[in-house]
Amino acid sequence: VSGLVLEVARNYDIDGVQGDDRLPAMPIEGGYDASTTSAWHKDKRLAPPAPSDARWTAWRAGRLTDFLAHLTRDLHEVSPGIVMSSSPNPYRWGLDEFLQDSKSWLERGLVDLFHPQCYRRESINYKQIADEQFAIVPRNSRTIYAPAILIQSGAWRIEARELVEMIEYNRDRGFGGEVLFHFGGLRANDGELARALSAGPYLEPARVPHRRTSWRPKAREIAPRGLPGPEAWSRESGRLRAESAGETEVVYLLDAPATGWFQLLLEVPESAEIPARVRRSFVGSDVPEATVALQPGLVALGGVRLDAGRPPIELHVRTVPGEKGRLAVGRALILIDRKRSPDVVWRD
Repeated sequence: VSGLVLEVARNYDIDGVQGDDRLPAMPIEGGYDASTTSAWHKDKRLAPPAPSDARWTAWRAGRLTDFLAHLTRDLHEVSPGIVMSSSPNPYRWGLDEFLQDSKSWLERGLVDLFHPQCYRRESINYKQIADEQFAIVPRNSRTIYAPAILIQSGAWRIEARELVEMIEYNRDRGFGGEVLFHFGGLRANDGELARALSAGPYLEPARVPHRRTSWRPKAREIAPRGLPGPEAWSRESGRLRAESAGETEVVYLLDAPATGWFQLLLEVPESAEIPARVRRSFVGSDVPEATVALQPGLVALGGVRLDAGRPPIELHVRTVPGEKGRLAVGRALILIDRKRSPDVVWRD
């Protein structure tokens, strides 16, 4: 597990790693495999006792805590700015059932964000469990506490007024924020919950407490320009669609918000007629031309270095000769590449 996590951290531009309710964790009945019992016997000179034995529970939980300590240390060595986020079961139930000693994790400073799963459907019960978990957070680390709120489970979805009440309680108590599970609940019923939040407690943009606001700024949006001319394209809501099949091309002027490396995403609208592939090139850059598979949604076009104060680099997207379909594209999005440019400050 550690090897997989570290491989991702080394090779991709990620902000952090999320240890959910099973990382690390082991059912209280676990640990009777040959490797673990051998280690226990070597350490204690005893046979493994019953699952709920206090010494056996503490010893196994300690091994999981040590695993988390090594993982966090290794992640921070790969990238000092990477976030180790943890969403365990609530303490003390998580310790008694899944050997998750989250109180020790916090005392040892092993997590950068702590959002235990305070999944209660009524606000009165949520407030109680949220306060219980807040009590185990060291006073000098209170900003990392952002309890997880259940907003949807199967056919059940929380009422908007109940969710707003929970979040307002978090604000009153001085919590660092909250995590909502899961995203589908925000979009259900024509975005009812999302609209209630954006009109109330989420009216202003959020900021992770230990990040400067420019760390992961909002993507810059660039509108397309069609070639050979406007007569070959239809335009709707900032999107371009070729009037006919065949070889067509669009251009985006990439004005640098700062000097550094950036990732490019292409917005592709829903359409049954789009070609399967396009060619992408950055004119004015030494990044080689490439063929990119096209599908509706956001398509990754790769990275490019941009220099503030110099003429914009041109992103060209053109159809592949012989490819069927009519090209249809929306905006290009410029996002900062924190893997290659960790210290760049975004100018807006």
